[in-house]
Amino acid sequence: MNRIGKTISFVALLLCSGVQHGRLLAASFNDVMITSTAVDNEVVPRYQAILQSEIQRYSAVPVVIKGKGESIGKVAPHGLVVYLHTSASLAERQIQYDGGIPSERDPGPEGFVLVQNGNETHIIGVDTRGVLYGIGELLRQLEFQKDSIVIPDDLEIRSAPAFEVRGTGVSQGHTITELTGSRKWTPEEWERAVVGYALAGANTFSIGHDANEKSPTYQFIRGLGLKVLLSMNPNSGAPADKPEWEAQEAIGRHGYLCLSVPEAREYKLMIEERRWRDLAPVDYVRLKSGDGGGCECELCRPYGAVYIEMCHDIAEIIHRYQPETEIFVLNQKLDNDGDLAIFKYLREHPEPWLRAIAVGPGSNAMGWMPGRRQDHRMDLFRYPAFGAMDRYYREMLQQMPPQHDLVFFTDITHWVYAQNGLMGHYMLPDRNHNVPPTADHYIYDRKPDRAMYRVYNRRAFNARPEAYYDFFRESERYGIGDVTYSEGNHDHFNNWMWQRLLWAPDVALREIVLEYCQTFFGLEAAPLMVDAIFQFERNMQIPIEKNKGIQEFANLVERAGMKIPKNRLQADWLWRQYQQRAYTDLYIQADVRAQEELLSKIKNLAEEAVSSNETKSKLQEINGLLIAGPQLPKEATDWVKRSHQLGRESDRIYGVQIAGMYNLKQDYVGLGWYTDQIEAASVAKTEEARSILQNMIDYEMKRVDALYDDVGNPDNSPHVTYGWPYDGGFFDKTVKKSQRVCAYTTNEEQGVTLEYKDLDPEAQYVVRMTLARPVYKERYQGFHSQQQESIFADDVPLVENMTLPEFTPRQFEFEIPRQSTVDGKLKLWCQKQDRIGEGDLGDVTVWRNTGGWGTLLSEVWLYKKAE
Repeated sequence: MNRIGKTISFVALLLCSGVQHGRLLAASFNDVMITSTAVDNEVVPRYQAILQSEIQRYSAVPVVIKGKGESIGKVAPHGLVVYLHTSASLAERQIQYDGGIPSERDPGPEGFVLVQNGNETHIIGVDTRGVLYGIGELLRQLEFQKDSIVIPDDLEIRSAPAFEVRGTGVSQGHTITELTGSRKWTPEEWERAVVGYALAGANTFSIGHDANEKSPTYQFIRGLGLKVLLSMNPNSGAPADKPEWEAQEAIGRHGYLCLSVPEAREYKLMIEERRWRDLAPVDYVRLKSGDGGGCECELCRPYGAVYIEMCHDIAEIIHRYQPETEIFVLNQKLDNDGDLAIFKYLREHPEPWLRAIAVGPGSNAMGWMPGRRQDHRMDLFRYPAFGAMDRYYREMLQQMPPQHDLVFFTDITHWVYAQNGLMGHYMLPDRNHNVPPTADHYIYDRKPDRAMYRVYNRRAFNARPEAYYDFFRESERYGIGDVTYSEGNHDHFNNWMWQRLLWAPDVALREIVLEYCQTFFGLEAAPLMVDAIFQFERNMQIPIEKNKGIQEFANLVERAGMKIPKNRLQADWLWRQYQQRAYTDLYIQADVRAQEELLSKIKNLAEEAVSSNETKSKLQEINGLLIAGPQLPKEATDWVKRSHQLGRESDRIYGVQIAGMYNLKQDYVGLGWYTDQIEAASVAKTEEARSILQNMIDYEMKRVDALYDDVGNPDNSPHVTYGWPYDGGFFDKTVKKSQRVCAYTTNEEQGVTLEYKDLDPEAQYVVRMTLARPVYKERYQGFHSQQQESIFADDVPLVENMTLPEFTPRQFEFEIPRQSTVDGKLKLWCQKQDRIGEGDLGDVTVWRNTGGWGTLLSEVWLYKKAE
């Protein structure tokens, strides 16, 4: 009887370093032969081709595949033979393995054993997919040299995935290609991306809305023995000639059906019946509840009740044609009543038509991340356990029948304004005007650097190891896995780490990052790239102007590039992405510093102009500085040049570039506003010019002891007692930084409010206010009729139904009636325009979701009127 000998045993998933880094005995091979005992398996030959391709991508080592019926023959003296087996193929040939043939019990479904001894490598899959995952582990153990590969001499790894569902969607990302002008992927490059995540442990890939057996993408995924997830919306597909069937979608999108209209509901079921007769087999169907989709109309309230019943009916159609397909429903963007309706329906209909509820952006009733969740379970904050990333998932499991699970649909693609992104704004109140307790704010205190936020799109190239590792560990413990949401290849690290964690969630974070870096940059460069990736994440959250980590990140990436072997570097699109990002960040930092330096010089000259008799000459000097513009260091031009060169290279290699280097023209410090002041002063008479300059250099009016509030900035608005930072629509970005942020309220009777005490009862006070209203995307404009607000001092109107200037802020002054300050106190507050934010809840929801405001206020000065 043939045997596969047992070798020295190592702990599974320990990362083996190279000889130079303490690697234990290692062997070098100059050619490779791949063969298999699974000769009747149609999929394993495709795995052989994958292994061959991956080795030859980074090395010139000859790789030969021995197919069915071919004799292995004599192996070259310096050759490696890789044997691919399944447990079934070993049993058929009565081949034993001293370590025990892997099974679904040990190590588990989809698992493998990888044995390396001498010039033989044996990969034994528990099932067919286990062979692919064993190949992934082998590739992670290899060191690629130009004409050879190196592998630990004695190795045994026995491993299986921890989660059943492990996947993502794979695409190049149309937004990134539009922003960068990158070329489109070839079909082979898309396949390579799928293979990359599969080798990391993924078993499921989202294919969008249709399953077609003739589709090359569908054929490729199924041809590798991997699973297919189809996403669909149970209320999509409204015909254009039936406007009476249209849903009231959460942000006003068209093309969705109101399922409370019987004819619309029957139409949708008829369409699905016809469609599923011809669809190719799929493993999972994820039925979306929102973003887009859903209906906010009165008849559909709560939408969760209408939605889950429709999901059940569609599931019955699916199971008529594909009885093995598993159904996931989603509670994305529902409200509390909608969630409770789903739980109630499932308890009342315990049939096994549903496998799991999928949790995605806007699903968490304890989370205020952009999503948007309309209301929240404030009762769960009474004893919140581990907080927003934990408590509601436990609540969902308690509410659901025991035969159903949670599965995740996690957004790991956006670095800002997302389910787990950095918060580019402060928390917004929900429709009940609730915000989370202070103890839960730490999640939302992770803010992006403001300059980076302006340059980089939401889909910017990013890596967030620490934040996403924490999120994974807090949340995924409650589910059966995750098919992540991805919009391109810019989230490569995040997605790859997610697949590895779904395989082995207890591996330490630094080990995962090291494994990633060894896999994609080689053993020598890996330690430097590990430090670079952690520094990269920190840099995104630290104000860039004085952040030494920007240069440190650039140094680490550049040094790592010198240690990547030339045979790897020539094909390494990923390192080029990190280096593009490093150069672009350096440029942003230099530009911010240069603009701040220019602004400082302008202010200094303006002070001299005010305090001397040389006002006009100083203005000429200032104009000269403005014409010359910010003075960046000489290296800045080279950084841009080199980042674009690397972009062309990464585009040629793999059709990817970072978008930020195409969006570098920014006004970070409000130079546009200062330029306007200088232009006005330059044509004014001397005294008027001095007055303009005085206001420019003492903007907060400290010279007259004004009480100043930058109302949209909670850190510099001591008198604001009601209102939240606004995050809707667009304002002029060429104005002063403090002018382009606002505080707002929605449909409350009380608007933005400031309160003062210890005022002089004998003084006459004046208030100056900066006011503006936003412009909107064209598709949102029809939901926003608000233009006016009223402003009160206590109960006395200062101005009623005042139309706010659009887009570009302006300043207005009002005298405060003496009776409002005679007690040494003052309440300044705004009141919304009549009937704004009122009416049907669905209309109000769409209004709120698209940036609706009742009152807006940007800046306030309260000061004594000059005698």
